Amino acid sequence: MVARFLPSIIQTLSDSDNVLRPKAKLDPRVEAELVRRMLAIHKVTRYVPLIIMLLAVWYFWDLAPRWFSIGLIVAYGLSAISFDLIRAAYARAAPRDESYAFWGNVYAAASAWAGFCWGMMGAVYVSYEDLWPRLAAMMAVITMVTLAVIGRSYYRPAFYAFAIAAALPFIGSVALMGDAPALVMALGLGLFFVSEAAWANDTNAMYRRTIALGYENAALVDKLRSALVEAEIANKAKSQFLANMSHEIRTPMNGVVGTLELLDTPELPPEKAELVRVARDSADSLLSLINDVLDLSRIEASKLKLADASFSPGEVLKGAVETFAATAVKKGLILKAVIDPSVPSRAVGDALRLRQVATNLISNAVKFTDTGAVTLYAVAESRTESLILRVTVSDTGIGIAPDVLSRIFRPFEQADTAATRRFGGSGLGLAICRELVELMGGKIAAESEPGKGSTFSFTVELEQTETRPQETRDWTKEARGGGLRVLVVDDSPVNTRIAALQLERLGYGPEIAQNGREALARTAEGEYAALLLDIQMPGLDGYSVARAIREHEKKQGRSRLPIIALTANVLEGEAERCHDAGMDDYMPKPMSIDRLARMLERWIDLAAAPSTRREAMAPTIASPPAKRDDDLDQAQLLEMLGGASKMLRPLLDLFVETASMRVEQIAEAVRRKDSAASAASAHAFKGESANAAAHRLQALAFELETTTRRGDWTAADKLVEEMQLSFSRVKERVGALN
Repeated sequence: MVARFLPSIIQTLSDSDNVLRPKAKLDPRVEAELVRRMLAIHKVTRYVPLIIMLLAVWYFWDLAPRWFSIGLIVAYGLSAISFDLIRAAYARAAPRDESYAFWGNVYAAASAWAGFCWGMMGAVYVSYEDLWPRLAAMMAVITMVTLAVIGRSYYRPAFYAFAIAAALPFIGSVALMGDAPALVMALGLGLFFVSEAAWANDTNAMYRRTIALGYENAALVDKLRSALVEAEIANKAKSQFLANMSHEIRTPMNGVVGTLELLDTPELPPEKAELVRVARDSADSLLSLINDVLDLSRIEASKLKLADASFSPGEVLKGAVETFAATAVKKGLILKAVIDPSVPSRAVGDALRLRQVATNLISNAVKFTDTGAVTLYAVAESRTESLILRVTVSDTGIGIAPDVLSRIFRPFEQADTAATRRFGGSGLGLAICRELVELMGGKIAAESEPGKGSTFSFTVELEQTETRPQETRDWTKEARGGGLRVLVVDDSPVNTRIAALQLERLGYGPEIAQNGREALARTAEGEYAALLLDIQMPGLDGYSVARAIREHEKKQGRSRLPIIALTANVLEGEAERCHDAGMDDYMPKPMSIDRLARMLERWIDLAAAPSTRREAMAPTIASPPAKRDDDLDQAQLLEMLGGASKMLRPLLDLFVETASMRVEQIAEAVRRKDSAASAASAHAFKGESANAAAHRLQALAFELETTTRRGDWTAADKLVEEMQLSFSRVKERVGALN
């Protein structure tokens, strides 16, 4: 009878949402995972019931009919094998989540057969009158139903199929004994099976909640990851937009500022002069804000890279303080810079960004201080290969409230609205300072007390020039050029002369081309080991020359000529431009003989793939040459010449002759307010001065180039005067040489 009704009972339980499943809509992913976990039970756990069955049959071997015991072993053995076959078929099919019910019901049918085997074992073995056989049979069935809660409650139809198939014949056999103790025992067994069913329901609900939470957590993580990616994309897009807009706005603003400067003439009536002055001040403030937004957006877009050049930290900080000397005098403030002796005379880092941070802090200190003093103090702590420069700017100004200090370095934050209305400002300066300081490997902090003043301090990490090994090399003995011809292309006679002397010392055979067209003619006619090519030349520039050479090589099937760019200032993105034009590498001016030797050794006869050539060009950022008091660094120039002291005086004579004409050209172009001519002449003079180790002239030429490009002719006139004075001192130094 039990066998006749068992299939319909299993089907009813499987299809009943009210009994076996929660009323809420089922998640196929969760149900499929439950079935997967049920089928993934370890083999050891799966075969424990078979071992228990064998032990039970062995125990009752002499009490039960042999045909029943053998049939029971065969039937349950087939049941164990069927579970393995179901698991193997499921693994091969790799079914979709929606088909979980099919595989769960197949497993439930196999579970019903296994449960029926246990139920029949209990029904037969419990019929013996001896106490111990009865207890053994009962314990075996109870144990298997309990284990089924753990292994089959993942899919409740499987548990119910097993439990009901085991319970009906077993409890029925006990009840059919007819006596009162048997009926009580049957009732107890029934209550036990009901409690096991309740436990199975709770276990299934726990399994389901755990898996559902896992999917929810995974979905949440995916959403958070997607939101983070979208936020980063949006932030980069915002930063890129700000950078582009700031650049586009700054270009016409330079025209506005330049026009206002031209309007500001002594002939203007006082009332119109005042209007022009107000307009100029407003334009300068707007331009300063645009520059701040551009800096911040470049930092956030990770497009601001630091320069790596030798400079004097003390001189940079003193220069930042001197910028506000006039303002401090007008306000009656004491403004001073204290540079500790521990600060080295030379270090390697980004002088421009160090000055920018110091200038911003000093500007704020002077702005918010009405009486008292503003002091900059710098001290250095040496390390193995680097030094930590600590700069402190203190004032006796209005101070900052404690609740504001925690957010003072955030973008667009102000100490208070009253101060903003009185002193102005965008709230970007300190945010930029924090970003720049962190880029330079340091930290920035502030201490303040309202009414008593503020102290801002920051650290930056610089490289010690003293730690760089300065090996003395005899390039005459190490000459390795083997007479190979190297073509130098530059419109400056000073630059070509220095390059030729360096190449001769290295054992190469230098040849000179004064312009791009001559370079194309020479490379088309002869073979060269390498080409040193100036980027900015009148007429055909270095980029055009490189592209023409590569095109000629392609048409003629000639081998690739190593092209090394020479430039006075390597801007961000210059590496990509050089590579796109077909160049292999570049060197900033001035170039030392050691660096030139390594560069030529690297590229001459280098059978490298295009990808290798591209990797060799590491992008750098230009920074203005540090202003130095020495107008002429003979030691550096001698090092650039490889120790050829006899060539020092002839080379400097050539530089003086060339520079004399160049300074006159610059002065005349500035007098005419010719921005293009002024910038071009200043750029050329910058490279020539760098190659002659005339550091102050190089720095002045750099400033003059940038000043004339933005049309600041008042500042340009002052720079020309300084340039003429510095050049006079250089001529005196050269004239005094033996």
